[in-house]
Amino acid sequence: AGEYLLPLPQHLESIADAAEEERAAAAAAGEMGRVGLEEGEPAKSPTAADAEAAAAAEHFDSGEWMTRVAEAAAGLLLAEVRRITTLGEPGAAQLAADLEYFNNIISALFSEPPSALRTYAVCAAAARDSYAISVRDVEGMDEDVIRAVAKARGIKLN
Repeated sequence: AGEYLLPLPQHLESIADAAEEERAAAAAAGEMGRVGLEEGEPAKSPTAADAEAAAAAEHFDSGEWMTRVAEAAAGLLLAEVRRITTLGEPGAAQLAADLEYFNNIISALFSEPPSALRTYAVCAAAARDSYAISVRDVEGMDEDVIRAVAKARGIKLN
């Protein structure tokens, strides 16, 4: 999921730039239409499509879109991770790497990743023999996730 999020700011920025150019062109065309009018002739009103396009361009905020996409992607990833019932050591290492990568992208581009995803990453990366100590030392950990990962990895908590 992370590799698709990385180019998102550039795509949204180009969409915003194109919308701005269309708005400027429409404004210029509207001004040109008024210049050619004879005295006393009413100005041409913009079409409904012109008005909708202008309204959509005004409400486009690439930052807001990026945040919404990041939140949706994080939610979908979290839903999939929660479905894991058994997690061996190689799987835990791979999950930790994948979640760390995803969380870094979310943090760099948008906002803080959900605490549950951060907790999954820490728990998956924690050494089996010091799991209970490792996961308790990190602030803001989700207790339900700590227990779920311990159960999936076959680690008994005291």
